[in-house]
Amino acid sequence: AVFSRGDRRLAPLIVRYYQLGGTYGSLRRAYKELAEEGVKLPPLDWYALRERAEEEILPWDTVALGVEKGILYKESQMPPGFV
Repeated sequence: AVFSRGDRRLAPLIVRYYQLGGTYGSLRRAYKELAEEGVKLPPLDWYALRERAEEEILPWDTVALGVEKGILYKESQMPPGFV
Protein backbone atom coordinates (compact mmCIF):
# COMPACT_ATOMS: atom_id res chain seq x y z
CA ALA A 1 0.00 0.00 0.00
CA VAL A 2 2.83 2.38 0.83
CA PHE A 3 4.48 2.04 -2.57
CA SER A 4 1.26 2.00 -4.59
CA ARG A 5 -0.06 5.13 -2.87
CA GLY A 6 3.30 6.87 -2.49
CA ASP A 7 4.86 9.76 -4.33
CA ARG A 8 8.31 11.01 -5.31
CA ARG A 9 9.24 11.63 -1.67
CA LEU A 10 9.56 7.86 -1.30
CA ALA A 11 12.37 7.62 -3.87
CA PRO A 12 15.17 7.45 -1.25
CA LEU A 13 13.20 4.85 0.70
CA ILE A 14 12.64 2.67 -2.37
CA VAL A 15 16.35 2.77 -3.25
CA ARG A 16 17.44 1.91 0.30
CA TYR A 17 14.74 -0.79 0.55
CA TYR A 18 16.14 -2.41 -2.61
CA GLN A 19 19.72 -2.16 -1.34
CA LEU A 20 18.72 -3.94 1.87
CA GLY A 21 17.15 -6.88 0.04
CA GLY A 22 13.56 -5.81 -0.57
CA THR A 23 11.97 -7.71 2.33
CA TYR A 24 9.30 -6.52 4.76
CA GLY A 25 11.94 -6.09 7.45
CA SER A 26 14.18 -4.13 5.13
CA LEU A 27 11.40 -1.57 4.58
CA ARG A 28 11.30 -0.70 8.28
CA ARG A 29 15.10 -0.78 8.47
CA ALA A 30 15.43 1.50 5.42
CA TYR A 31 12.94 3.95 6.93
CA LYS A 32 14.83 4.00 10.23
CA GLU A 33 18.24 4.47 8.57
CA LEU A 34 17.00 7.34 6.44
CA ALA A 35 15.44 9.03 9.48
CA GLU A 36 18.78 8.72 11.30
CA GLU A 37 20.46 10.38 8.30
CA GLY A 38 17.99 13.28 8.52
CA VAL A 39 15.89 12.39 5.47
CA LYS A 40 12.35 13.67 6.08
CA LEU A 41 9.63 11.16 5.18
CA PRO A 42 5.97 11.17 6.21
CA PRO A 43 4.96 8.23 8.41
CA LEU A 44 4.37 5.10 6.30
CA ASP A 45 0.82 4.83 7.65
CA TRP A 46 0.13 8.27 6.19
CA TYR A 47 0.58 6.86 2.70
CA ALA A 48 -1.19 3.58 3.33
CA LEU A 49 -4.17 4.56 5.48
CA ARG A 50 -5.15 8.18 4.99
CA GLU A 51 -8.43 9.07 3.34
CA ARG A 52 -8.17 10.65 -0.07
CA ALA A 53 -10.57 13.22 -1.49
CA GLU A 54 -12.23 12.45 -4.81
CA GLU A 55 -10.55 15.43 -6.48
CA GLU A 56 -7.03 14.54 -5.27
CA ILE A 57 -4.61 13.76 -8.08
CA LEU A 58 -3.39 10.19 -7.72
CA PRO A 59 -0.23 8.62 -9.17
CA TRP A 60 -2.22 6.41 -11.53
CA ASP A 61 -4.33 9.29 -12.89
CA THR A 62 -1.84 9.61 -15.74
CA VAL A 63 -2.76 6.11 -17.00
CA ALA A 64 -5.86 5.66 -19.17
CA LEU A 65 -7.81 2.91 -17.42
CA GLY A 66 -10.92 3.11 -19.58
CA VAL A 67 -13.08 3.91 -16.53
CA GLU A 68 -13.87 7.41 -15.30
CA LYS A 69 -12.23 8.39 -12.03
CA GLY A 70 -15.61 9.30 -10.48
CA ILE A 71 -16.87 5.76 -11.00
CA LEU A 72 -13.76 4.26 -9.40
CA TYR A 73 -14.08 6.63 -6.43
CA LYS A 74 -17.75 5.78 -5.97
CA GLU A 75 -16.94 2.05 -5.99
CA SER A 76 -14.16 2.57 -3.46
CA GLN A 77 -16.71 4.07 -1.05
CA MET A 78 -18.99 1.02 -1.10
CA PRO A 79 -19.08 -1.17 2.02
CA PRO A 80 -16.94 -4.34 1.97
CA GLY A 81 -18.75 -7.27 0.36
CA PHE A 82 -21.22 -5.03 -1.51
CA VAL A 83 -21.94 -6.42 -4.98
